Amino acid sequence: MTIKALILTFSLFFVNAFFTQAQKISYTYEEVLRIGDKDEYDENYSFTSPYHIAVNANGEIYVSDRRLNIIRMFDSEGIFMKKFGQRGRGPGEFNDISSMYIDPSQNHLVVVDRMNLRANRFDMNGEYLETQILPKGPVISPWMGRADSEGNHYLLYRTPVMPNQPGPEEDHLVHVYDSDFSEKTGSVVNVELFGDTDNYFVDRMIGGPSTGFFNPIKNGKELIAAPFIYDGEIYLFELSDRQWQNKHILKGIEHQGDSYRQIDADNTPEYAIRIGTSRGTMAGLIFSASIGIHLLNDDTLAHYIHFQDEDHKNGEIGVSLFDITTGTHLGYTPIKELSQDYESIRTGWLIQVKYATDNKIYFVDNRYGEPHVVVAEIEYEIE
Repeated sequence: MTIKALILTFSLFFVNAFFTQAQKISYTYEEVLRIGDKDEYDENYSFTSPYHIAVNANGEIYVSDRRLNIIRMFDSEGIFMKKFGQRGRGPGEFNDISSMYIDPSQNHLVVVDRMNLRANRFDMNGEYLETQILPKGPVISPWMGRADSEGNHYLLYRTPVMPNQPGPEEDHLVHVYDSDFSEKTGSVVNVELFGDTDNYFVDRMIGGPSTGFFNPIKNGKELIAAPFIYDGEIYLFELSDRQWQNKHILKGIEHQGDSYRQIDADNTPEYAIRIGTSRGTMAGLIFSASIGIHLLNDDTLAHYIHFQDEDHKNGEIGVSLFDITTGTHLGYTPIKELSQDYESIRTGWLIQVKYATDNKIYFVDNRYGEPHVVVAEIEYEIE
């Protein structure tokens, strides 16, 4: 375990070469826990591909490893407790953990397996409870999931996800299901809000693991969504008369330059994003990416962003704060602790905020070779 603290107070009109800033924010970041930072190898603390993080009411931490198809459970102090799950098709087994989250209505851990087209439920001790079949369709490929206190499930995926399949009546990204996934009750987040669908490279990214982030709030009456390729806007939706409507476009800080650029897939640097499409492999550079969202209280949202320069030599992690009641951008602050030690590799993947609650964020840190799971406490003040 390592503990680092950094207090950042900014009252600046010029932050750096990327941005202008005209709001005073006091923002405190304190790392309180790092899992995986061991002097000697221990398989229980060594991650290959940590992809999802969930935290229960006791502060116990669940981390999925997509490459190994297992889940590790740690106590609130980062001490390993147990692991469960394995690759397979049997009860409590997975072929591809594509999402993991806690269902607060039943206090269950839900693990979505996109290859087996099902969701496995576990209790808070990691004991297998039951399997629920995901809704049928041409292909369902959920890359992120959440549940609200009413028992509704929210899965992020795009239909169709394969070439030449018939398109849906409404092209949305987040689909809402009842408690046992037997009925779809709604859809939200229009695809075109998350990128230029006329650009084939961007269009093929939307719906996969590089789509972005979302979180239902206020007992499922509202939903926040942030595209991975960030162009200065994230979105707040509201459920009214059983229909999802755009409530606010949250306009924040913008990168002064391209947010992405498509490049030749035959000659790419190691930090390029490569995707397979029906037209062959395509590649691009991302200069402005959402890496997480965090509801600090009922009215204040933190949006974490990774900005990268044209040469991919200098990156910056920062946070924009919004008043979601009014849709007002309250200000932006770089987080120097997270911005340091960046090497020229994939933009937006070195740090990914996977879970947040109250004054804590839980994220995967890939800056130092082996990935670590990090917990940090956040305090802020806006003047």
